[in-house]
Amino acid sequence: MFTHLPANAIVRCLVEVARVLKPGARFFASWFEAPAPAWLEPVTHPRGGIVSHYDADPYHYATAELSWMAGLARLRVENLGDWAHPRGQHMAAFVRDE
Repeated sequence: MFTHLPANAIVRCLVEVARVLKPGARFFASWFEAPAPAWLEPVTHPRGGIVSHYDADPYHYATAELSWMAGLARLRVENLGDWAHPRGQHMAAFVRDE
Protein backbone atom coordinates (compact mmCIF):
# COMPACT_ATOMS: atom_id res chain seq x y z
CA MET A 1 0.00 0.00 0.00
CA PHE A 2 2.02 2.91 -1.32
CA THR A 3 -0.73 5.23 -0.05
CA HIS A 4 1.07 5.31 3.31
CA LEU A 5 4.68 5.62 2.12
CA PRO A 6 6.74 8.67 1.20
CA ALA A 7 8.64 8.49 -2.10
CA ASN A 8 12.00 7.55 -0.57
CA ALA A 9 10.42 4.54 1.19
CA ILE A 10 8.78 3.45 -2.07
CA VAL A 11 12.12 3.61 -3.90
CA ARG A 12 13.75 1.55 -1.14
CA CYS A 13 10.93 -1.00 -1.35
CA LEU A 14 11.20 -1.26 -5.15
CA VAL A 15 14.99 -1.64 -5.07
CA GLU A 16 14.66 -4.50 -2.57
CA VAL A 17 11.81 -6.11 -4.53
CA ALA A 18 13.82 -5.87 -7.76
CA ARG A 19 16.61 -7.92 -6.14
CA VAL A 20 14.34 -10.94 -5.79
CA LEU A 21 11.96 -10.66 -8.76
CA LYS A 22 12.63 -13.07 -11.58
CA PRO A 23 12.36 -11.73 -15.15
CA GLY A 24 8.70 -11.31 -16.06
CA ALA A 25 7.58 -11.32 -12.42
CA ARG A 26 5.29 -8.62 -11.04
CA PHE A 27 4.94 -6.83 -7.73
CA PHE A 28 1.57 -5.16 -7.05
CA ALA A 29 0.92 -2.07 -4.96
CA SER A 30 -2.05 0.23 -4.47
CA TRP A 31 -1.84 4.01 -4.43
CA PHE A 32 -3.89 7.18 -4.68
CA GLU A 33 -3.46 8.75 -8.10
CA ALA A 34 -2.64 12.46 -8.36
CA PRO A 35 -3.80 14.52 -11.36
CA ALA A 36 -0.21 15.44 -12.33
CA PRO A 37 3.37 15.10 -11.05
CA ALA A 38 4.26 17.22 -8.00
CA TRP A 39 0.57 17.88 -7.32
CA LEU A 40 0.93 19.90 -4.13
CA GLU A 41 -2.76 20.40 -3.40
CA PRO A 42 -4.79 17.83 -1.43
CA VAL A 43 -6.94 15.50 -3.55
CA THR A 44 -10.37 14.37 -2.38
CA HIS A 45 -11.10 10.93 -3.83
CA PRO A 46 -14.74 10.36 -4.81
CA ARG A 47 -15.11 6.94 -3.20
CA GLY A 48 -14.70 7.00 0.54
CA GLY A 49 -14.06 10.77 0.69
CA ILE A 50 -10.39 10.20 1.51
CA VAL A 51 -8.14 13.25 1.14
CA SER A 52 -4.60 12.42 0.00
CA HIS A 53 -1.56 14.68 0.12
CA TYR A 54 1.74 15.31 -1.62
CA ASP A 55 3.75 15.32 1.59
CA ALA A 56 1.63 13.67 4.30
CA ASP A 57 -0.08 10.31 4.88
CA PRO A 58 -2.11 9.28 2.96
CA TYR A 59 0.07 10.17 -0.03
CA HIS A 60 -0.81 10.55 -3.71
CA TYR A 61 1.44 10.13 -6.76
CA ALA A 62 1.03 10.65 -10.48
CA THR A 63 1.74 7.64 -12.68
CA ALA A 64 4.80 9.48 -14.02
CA GLU A 65 6.20 9.67 -10.48
CA LEU A 66 5.69 5.92 -9.97
CA SER A 67 7.39 5.34 -13.31
CA TRP A 68 10.38 7.42 -12.23
CA MET A 69 10.63 5.52 -8.93
CA ALA A 70 10.35 2.19 -10.75
CA GLY A 71 13.09 3.23 -13.15
CA LEU A 72 15.46 3.86 -10.25
CA ALA A 73 14.97 0.20 -9.32
CA ARG A 74 15.26 -0.95 -12.96
CA LEU A 75 11.60 -1.91 -13.02
CA ARG A 76 8.75 -0.87 -15.27
CA VAL A 77 5.36 0.20 -13.93
CA GLU A 78 1.97 -0.62 -15.41
CA ASN A 79 -0.95 1.49 -14.20
CA LEU A 80 -3.74 -1.07 -13.83
CA GLY A 81 -6.08 1.74 -12.82
CA ASP A 82 -9.28 1.52 -10.89
CA TRP A 83 -9.96 -1.90 -9.37
CA ALA A 84 -13.10 -0.99 -7.41
CA HIS A 85 -11.23 -0.32 -4.17
CA PRO A 86 -13.75 1.08 -1.62
CA ARG A 87 -11.65 4.23 -1.12
CA GLY A 88 -10.69 4.70 -4.78
CA GLN A 89 -7.09 3.52 -4.72
CA HIS A 90 -5.54 2.49 -8.02
CA MET A 91 -3.37 -0.57 -8.62
CA ALA A 92 0.10 -0.67 -10.14
CA ALA A 93 2.17 -3.62 -11.31
CA PHE A 94 5.94 -3.24 -11.13
CA VAL A 95 7.60 -5.56 -13.65
CA ARG A 96 11.14 -6.82 -14.03
CA ASP A 97 11.78 -7.20 -17.76
CA GLU A 98 15.41 -8.33 -17.79
